[in-house]
Amino acid sequence: MAQYWSVSLGLLICLSLPACLPRGRLNVTCEWTERDGAALDLRESSDRQHLNQDVDIAIEVIVRSADAEHGRRYGYNAHGGYVEGGRFRDECREKVFTAIADVHGLTLEQVRNASATRTRDWRITSIAAVPFAALYYLGTVMLCRMWTARFSPDEQRQRFVAFAITSVAASIAGVQLGVLWFNVAEMIRIVNDHLGQARAFPTSSPYLIAMFLAGLLLYWFAALRQHGRRSSTVVTADEHLLRLNS
Repeated sequence: MAQYWSVSLGLLICLSLPACLPRGRLNVTCEWTERDGAALDLRESSDRQHLNQDVDIAIEVIVRSADAEHGRRYGYNAHGGYVEGGRFRDECREKVFTAIADVHGLTLEQVRNASATRTRDWRITSIAAVPFAALYYLGTVMLCRMWTARFSPDEQRQRFVAFAITSVAASIAGVQLGVLWFNVAEMIRIVNDHLGQARAFPTSSPYLIAMFLAGLLLYWFAALRQHGRRSSTVVTADEHLLRLNS
């Protein structure tokens, strides 16, 4: 099983690299380095996407600058959001957002709204979800095989109960591991282990319920496939016995 974890983690890293933030635009001095940006028309989807990408970079600049400021003041890097009760981080945010607005001919309020309404990019989420779903499905297949081997064909009710209980437990565990997995993927993407509330995978009910239901579907898909294979194996064995007896 360890080799599958290694393969999945390697796949996650490879898939995350194209979505990484541009290193040349990141700094710890609270500076916005884009100086020759074109004016943006937020009625255009491409311009809205450009602004969202700028906000994504800005958030990382703010976090890194605040953490570095903590290191400059106290001798070690830590959560910069606590420097001066959060005032340094807030001032840095205003400085960077103002620079973005000036570069693209926007108002500060428009940049703030883009930050406030920012959602996770489904493309980046999908990149992280693919290897995790594959790994999770592999685990459910192993569980289903275990229960199939544990019960005889005459114990279908007991096997169904075992499947039902395990599917719930596996889905709950999948939600917990999934949140951790997506956060690790985000750390790889931004090359920073300080995510903050703006980047950490949301733990609100809709996201967790969706992950739980997806886990149930994958588990029962594996269970049905395993049940079909077991049934075909039993039928083949019975036919073989009939031929021997005849």
